[in-house]
Amino acid sequence: MEKSNAWCNNLEGLLELALFTWFLASLVKNERYRKSVYKFAAIPILLSLVDIVYIQGFFKRATIAIVLQGIFLVVLICIYYRSLFEEADERLALLKHPPFLAATGLLFFFLSNTLFYACFSYMIYKNNYHFYIVATSIPGISNLLLNGLLAYAFLCSYNNKRIAE
Repeated sequence: MEKSNAWCNNLEGLLELALFTWFLASLVKNERYRKSVYKFAAIPILLSLVDIVYIQGFFKRATIAIVLQGIFLVVLICIYYRSLFEEADERLALLKHPPFLAATGLLFFFLSNTLFYACFSYMIYKNNYHFYIVATSIPGISNLLLNGLLAYAFLCSYNNKRIAE
């Protein structure tokens, strides 16, 4: 058996799902919505565990679970955008609003990861190296966007707190 860190990546995906679900649910002010998100989050967690343990195996990369987790988080981000636009007034500067910036970075990150892992089996079995180069570049670029938007969100948050004082 080959030694691999895929099992760590599978557990990391579950941890990311739990943390980002909690973060995205906390952005919406509706308490009833938050409780329902926490209940619905059990579905992708359980399905991911089934994929990791029974379908693809514990020591292999659980691509089905990653795609499922990414779709769930992208839906939560879209729900946050909808609630933000319903609650926002004309004074809200989205390009300086830290939750919007963080959610946008997460959107880019999870859309590209979901695309990458949805096409993963195609890349492996067809040995299409041109597609592989493009598909690995997209998550790298989205990771840079995520980190850049998170850094900018932290700077905006610091400036907003400093201005408020």
